[in-house]
Amino acid sequence: MKKDKILVSCLSNSWGGLEMVSSELFIEFIDHGYEAIFLCYEGSSIDLRLKEKNLRTATINPKSSFIQKIISIYKIINHFEPSSIIVNRLPSLKYITPALVGKKNIKLTCLSHMLVNYTKKDIFHKLLYSRINKLIVLTEYQRRNHLNYLPIDNSKIEIIPDWISTPKNFKHEKKDLKIFFPKELSSLKTAIMASRLDPQKGQDLAIEALAIAHNNDRPFLLLILGDNTYGERNIKKELHEKVISMGLEKYVTFIGHQENIFPYLKGADFTLVPSYEETFGRIVIESMYVGTPVIGSRSGSIPFIIDENINGLLHNAKDAKDIEEKIASLASNEILKQNLSIKAIEKSKIYNKDLIFEKIKNQVVNSETTELSVEATT
Repeated sequence: MKKDKILVSCLSNSWGGLEMVSSELFIEFIDHGYEAIFLCYEGSSIDLRLKEKNLRTATINPKSSFIQKIISIYKIINHFEPSSIIVNRLPSLKYITPALVGKKNIKLTCLSHMLVNYTKKDIFHKLLYSRINKLIVLTEYQRRNHLNYLPIDNSKIEIIPDWISTPKNFKHEKKDLKIFFPKELSSLKTAIMASRLDPQKGQDLAIEALAIAHNNDRPFLLLILGDNTYGERNIKKELHEKVISMGLEKYVTFIGHQENIFPYLKGADFTLVPSYEETFGRIVIESMYVGTPVIGSRSGSIPFIIDENINGLLHNAKDAKDIEEKIASLASNEILKQNLSIKAIEKSKIYNKDLIFEKIKNQVVNSETTELSVEATT
């Protein structure tokens, strides 16, 4: 039996968690024998990375007009003739939905990686969202968020979490993180953060927590992985300046984005995820996988992943003092750390890539098609 042809879309110029997950899903379909093509912006990071792997992309000009983008996507769809389309950025529906008018046999599945912060229940968005067959969200928190702000029926929403993606030939290697800090500080515990550098990710809170810890005579080391968000302000420079102003240069090191973060996570004593409001936080389940306890924010979807005091710790959102107290409690209690580690590894098994991909595949391939409905506007 001939398998579906899949068009995966992620119209973004950045490179971060969303783009990484989108490309992984695309590769997973190819590895499972599906003919697939990736729709992206010409010259974007995701376009260049996929081409480096000799994978097939279909590109549109990011600087072209609204109408030209729709026409370009329409031509790509006509040429490739997909049976299913996967949209990884909901804002791109304004191009893809019009390009699908009259193509009722093509299944449209959206994977939402973000939270929505304002209501989109006007006529225009009702038209766009009426074409969706399935909307996949990552957690119950995100489902509630989308029902509150988007013109989507609960029957079309499926909760399927992110997966843990390990490199090929993965080995549980442990990197010595002390090499990034002065030797005289090697006895201190090491905390790690790994995400794009962004005000919402809470790197500033981690630095403030370190300053509090330093004043309380119980400092720790802070290793920050990640780069600035494409096209946005230089957060790395701002964070550097904050570290210097607080006199913490010896205790904080920035090492940029790392393709394989698992050895770094395993080498840390604990992972900090102090996001202001996280949609999912793949770093949480990646840390769980290697048994490194997570101290995460009690906000967004993080409490839906971490079972407090069972497989991780939660701190009050935007509260550097509470972060420091949680770090201190974990750093001084080896038994607690070991127990959290054991339970974290156990929970990480539900985020197995094969299990999650099978759930996504069933929605993408088996969901019924929906023609854009004018009734959605009434």
